[in-house]
Amino acid sequence: MGRVLFLVHPGINVNRAPLSVYFVPSTEDNPLKLLDGRAPSWFGGKHLITVDDNQLRLTEFDIETFKPLGKTKTILNSKIRNDRDSAQYSISQNNILAFIEGDSKPELNLSLLDPTKKESVSLSERRQQYGQFSVSPSGEKVAVEIVDNQIYSINIFDIKRGRFSSFLNSKHNYAPFWGVDGEKLYYTSNRTDPSEFGLYVYDFGKQKEEEIILDGEPMGRLDVSSVSRDGNKILCFGEQKGTRSSELYYVDISERKKYQLTKNRLQEWGGVFSPDEKWLAYTSEKDMEGSFAIYLNRFPEMNEEIRISTGGGEEPKWLPDGSAVYYRNGSKWMKVALDLEGEPEIGEPELFFEGDYVNVWGPSHDIFPDGRILLLKGEEWVPPTEIDVIINALDLEP
Repeated sequence: MGRVLFLVHPGINVNRAPLSVYFVPSTEDNPLKLLDGRAPSWFGGKHLITVDDNQLRLTEFDIETFKPLGKTKTILNSKIRNDRDSAQYSISQNNILAFIEGDSKPELNLSLLDPTKKESVSLSERRQQYGQFSVSPSGEKVAVEIVDNQIYSINIFDIKRGRFSSFLNSKHNYAPFWGVDGEKLYYTSNRTDPSEFGLYVYDFGKQKEEEIILDGEPMGRLDVSSVSRDGNKILCFGEQKGTRSSELYYVDISERKKYQLTKNRLQEWGGVFSPDEKWLAYTSEKDMEGSFAIYLNRFPEMNEEIRISTGGGEEPKWLPDGSAVYYRNGSKWMKVALDLEGEPEIGEPELFFEGDYVNVWGPSHDIFPDGRILLLKGEEWVPPTEIDVIINALDLEP
């Protein structure tokens, strides 16, 4: 029999989806999916152990066909500490299991910060695994990714009523961003094909979802990061299918066309319109060798690139009055004063605020019309102090 290589990955040429386990026989070119899960271990020649929803699962396979024999079983009820790819457990061939118990899903709070007073409060008491989010133009609602066992959905949080609500039955929806009237929400999804992303809009007045069918090459990843005042231009970033470089794009809604703004074959993302929509601020790894910095450029010409961060930086946002751009650099948020009328005048970065706020995939903060800032706050990580050991952990009797 050929050698088997197990891969933990959302899928072949897939960027955002639940992790799965694949194998590659030496006689074949195409990896084959075995089952969903992460952190695989091969035990006893024909049993595959994985972690799914923080629990250890056991599946028996026919080693000739690599088809599962029977249903997947839960090994024990304890939760196993894990991150996105790996898990903290090990099993010996004489059936001794060692693991660190605990639920390591990053349950977070939506935290509201007044950067002037340096005071923060929880926007909601609900602790959840949140992802990207967008504050509505009125400041009354937040559209936020909620993650449940690696499945992403978008909920609306009504700040005044203190309640979350769903508006879609479908899953695998990402990167919400409000239109300027607060009646439309733009987002992306790979719900029909994990390897291809589409652009969607939900009209709350009509209570109707529409897919915005675009021309050009399909996207292997796509995030919405800004919307023009008239709602006709949607600023996005992502990767064309089969590539690994993130570029900036904008979508012309009336034309149903996607225009590529950058072609640097770098990781460039998180672009946002200036209030007058004559400039973009965005994140780029240009000049940073694997890290990121903040740049300005004229829109749509992209012919006047200006780096405004002195060191690293990511996730830029404009202040509501357009007087400055602020951005994240680790646990510090820096602010750069700008005067872009006529010849651009760029100030030096200065500390805006700081704090140990969680950094999620894509932009992980947003600003209210009054200048308050929404962030994600998690509990302080406590290192584990003991390892559990179980003798004869796997019941392999039929």
